[in-house]
Amino acid sequence: MQTEKKMPATRALFSVLFLAAFITAPSVVHADELSIDTVIAPGVLIIDKTNSCTNDDCDVSVDSLTVHAAIAYSTVDRALCPVELCYDACTEAVATFADSRGELVAKFAIADVLALGLEKNAYNELTMSGCTTTPDQTFSGSDVIYLKTYGASPADPPVGPMGPGAPPAE
Repeated sequence: MQTEKKMPATRALFSVLFLAAFITAPSVVHADELSIDTVIAPGVLIIDKTNSCTNDDCDVSVDSLTVHAAIAYSTVDRALCPVELCYDACTEAVATFADSRGELVAKFAIADVLALGLEKNAYNELTMSGCTTTPDQTFSGSDVIYLKTYGASPADPPVGPMGPGAPPAE
């Protein structure tokens, strides 16, 4: 007799659990994106004012642009997707490695960076992105550099001891 009373209660409990699982189940799985802190060095990139700097013969103050990112190098999956730096277009890193803290450092060829369409004598926000070893997870972070033609004065004074870091507050 007691089993007959428990049967409807058990059925009701399973029905509620099934309905709750159906309602709360995700219908679409989205990739997670980590927002990371990035620092671009140098903060001011000086180019020759007489050169268009769209190929390998650019006369620039440095030979590569370095981006330091606050993400563990061991969690970056370079085989799944490349580490890229983007402005109007994107370019792949020519080298990636870990710094002394084990965080990602990516180097980008200056000619490739200038081919992204950066504005001269202006602040430019660049975004670095890539994939992590966690399935369906990507990362990205942005920083600002000042692209200056040799001999030109900055439109605004650089901010911070290492260069712009961020455009001046308006």
